[in-house]
Amino acid sequence: MRRGAFRGLPGPAVALLAALAVLAGCARPATVLPATGGGPIPIRGEVRGLVAADPEGGGRPRLFALFEGELAEVGIAGGTYTLIRRYAAFGVRWTGIGAGDVDGDGRDEIALTGFMPQVASAVLGAGEGGALVARAAGVPLYLRIARLPGGGGIGLACERPAAEEPYLPPPMRCAVRDGRVERGDPLALPPGVHLDDFVVVPQAAGEALYTVGEDGRWSRRHGGDALWRSDARWTARPVAVERSFSGLLGETTTRLHAFSTYPLVADLDADGRAEVWQPTADEAPFTVLSRLRIFRGGSWLRLDPEGYGLAVRRSGPLLGQATVGLAPWDVTGDGIPEVVAAAILRPRTHPAGPRSTFMAYDVGTGRPVGPGAPSGADAAVVPEPAPEPLPAPEPAPDVGDRRDGPP
Repeated sequence: MRRGAFRGLPGPAVALLAALAVLAGCARPATVLPATGGGPIPIRGEVRGLVAADPEGGGRPRLFALFEGELAEVGIAGGTYTLIRRYAAFGVRWTGIGAGDVDGDGRDEIALTGFMPQVASAVLGAGEGGALVARAAGVPLYLRIARLPGGGGIGLACERPAAEEPYLPPPMRCAVRDGRVERGDPLALPPGVHLDDFVVVPQAAGEALYTVGEDGRWSRRHGGDALWRSDARWTARPVAVERSFSGLLGETTTRLHAFSTYPLVADLDADGRAEVWQPTADEAPFTVLSRLRIFRGGSWLRLDPEGYGLAVRRSGPLLGQATVGLAPWDVTGDGIPEVVAAAILRPRTHPAGPRSTFMAYDVGTGRPVGPGAPSGADAAVVPEPAPEPLPAPEPAPDVGDRRDGPP
């Protein structure tokens, strides 16, 4: 950890280390969440993210939901969703989660980003009995686990916070060593692309790098050039919000991004090609959470490679006010994963208290399935016309970890 990356962090970092060091001991008994009849199953609290991860490397992914003050493992029992374990992290307001095998040992890590009020992230792994333990904590960096550009596969990326902006570029490859997150080389990204702004999609001829603009439209990038751009806004872009905090370290003013839900990139239909699952929403309605804005309602999109870019193959309504995460997980027990969405029904500012829900969607039909699915549900599945096929682009040169210009 480079202490100079963020002034005034050692005090909160010590508190976070102390809290996360007892993660394995914070597990509570299983809590079965009651069903309420047809429709989504409500859960007390504000869910902030959702991932499927295999921390033990046994080939059986587990589902983890992130709430503002805790991480919970989710299962299904008695026809309803169940919280198997809850992991508390006192003093940290979690805002982001990602998962993947970042060190090549066959076991997934989980990266959390949060504030107290400064940026304080953590990387978790499997401990004794399958409980999660902290491999690094009190990290003064934004973290993201994703497929990284440059052919490196799944990895851990990070970006520094800045005093007046959410990010201090460039995004970098990072690694966990000796309980710390160490910064490495810059990612091979075009200038001005931040940690939340890129998606790498594996294809037969290599990989395709897409970036998300301020207008929420996606672009296929080759170096500094845009080969293709989406016709519609697929991502509800976050808005920077300025906040001031008073504490033991004095007055702190920072600009934080509103919540941005990462797309899910996976070959869930086993056709040998990765597809992209992306929640989208109208820009006007949004839910105000603690220091965040999350866009409400909207739809999920399934995007498949087509020509130079991507085409919408499926879409359907999202059953919730604010969708905060998508994850692949076998809900029906047939060995085929569904796409599970985590959504907020009511924010914590609601007079009746916060409520969240999970809902699974069949990969082939897009219809809700599993616990909470309305009886006889027939989700609107809208195949949209594909763009006119274009010739395949020329192979991209090997750019390694070099940036294409100054940030």
